[in-house]
Amino acid sequence: MASTTFEAAKRCPKCDTPGEEVSRSPAKGGRPGTMVALVYCRNGQEDANGVVSGSCRWFNTAWPIQINPDGTVPIIDHTKTEKEYPGLLPDEQQERYLASVQRQLDMEQKPGAEVRNPHSER
Repeated sequence: MASTTFEAAKRCPKCDTPGEEVSRSPAKGGRPGTMVALVYCRNGQEDANGVVSGSCRWFNTAWPIQINPDGTVPIIDHTKTEKEYPGLLPDEQQERYLASVQRQLDMEQKPGAEVRNPHSER
C-alpha cells in the first residue's frame, strides 16, 4: 500500500488548501497505536448569517486521516472496495419485510377494512 505524508493528506481533496486538524483519537479495530485524525476544510468566509461565499464547496466538511504507529499515512483507495451499510438488512430480510408491509397495506385498503381511530369523536 502506498503512503504519503500527514501534511499532504491534510490538504483538502477539493481545493488543495491545508485543512485544520480538530481531533485525533485511537483507531477502532486497527493495529495498536494507529490513530485517526479528523480534518476540516476551512477555505471560506462565513458572514453573520452563516452564508459562506467565495470558498471551497467542502468548507466545514471533515475527512479522516489514518496515521499508522510508525507515522506513515496510507493512501486508501475506497473506490475499489465494496461499500458497507451496517444499518441495512440483508436482501432476503428486506424482501420479507417489504412483502409483510404490502400484505398489511392490501388488507387495510379492502372495502370494510377501515381502521377506527380510538381518539375520534364518533
